[in-house]
Amino acid sequence: MWFFIVKDDEEWIPPLDYVFIKTDLYTDSAFDQYAMCLYHSMLILAGNDIGPRSAPYLFLITLLLFIAAIINASIFGNIAVLLQQMNLKAAKLQEKIEDAHTTMKNLKIPEKLQKEVSKYLLYTHFNLEQQNELDLFLSQLSPSLKLHVRNSILKEAISKNVVFEDNGEVITEILMDLSILLFQPETVIIRQGHEGKMMYFIAKGECAIFVSNEKKQEVMVNEMKDGEYFGEVALIKNCKRTATVKSLNYSTCAGYEK
Repeated sequence: MWFFIVKDDEEWIPPLDYVFIKTDLYTDSAFDQYAMCLYHSMLILAGNDIGPRSAPYLFLITLLLFIAAIINASIFGNIAVLLQQMNLKAAKLQEKIEDAHTTMKNLKIPEKLQKEVSKYLLYTHFNLEQQNELDLFLSQLSPSLKLHVRNSILKEAISKNVVFEDNGEVITEILMDLSILLFQPETVIIRQGHEGKMMYFIAKGECAIFVSNEKKQEVMVNEMKDGEYFGEVALIKNCKRTATVKSLNYSTCAGYEK
């Protein structure tokens, strides 16, 4: 808002111009007037000197500065809480890594292997936190709300798929029969040569596809991320699994039974 006072038929100038005792604000365009009002609002919020020229104006500015101080305190208070939470998580992660380093040194594990372990802990930490938060969140909901939340989470994963992205009816039908499945790193989700009873959509995480060669050695042939799917071949062709799929990280998948 813009405040000015008329005294003895003399128009008092906006606070910004109290040094030069002149202003063209009242003859400027509406856009310029609103821009100046916004500017002075930010001055009040930031606690700058506005330069009141009368007792009523002084009282009004004091009140506005008090309100602005409360707003600033609320903003910075919330920022402080967020930073504290972030620092707490970072401290827990650092403590976890330091404990791992201490254990590895005590066991005299080679330095190269220690670095691999540290990278693994950093790589999986955030996915593990998200998975735990999802477990806790779903456990607090009623069955009906859990169903809606589950559909909201899994719908995005299915919609990313080129097969279903333009077919809303099929997606709606599939969502009714999907189940959320959580996998830890290096968990074998499907095994080559086993019977296939379910296909999977990756909602969050990373999975790797392995195929056994003539020497019966597993060779990684591909990686999959959010929105991709696997396990459909065994269901469509009614055959054994043609590959092994392992979770590379903490992964959240949608399971669709045969």
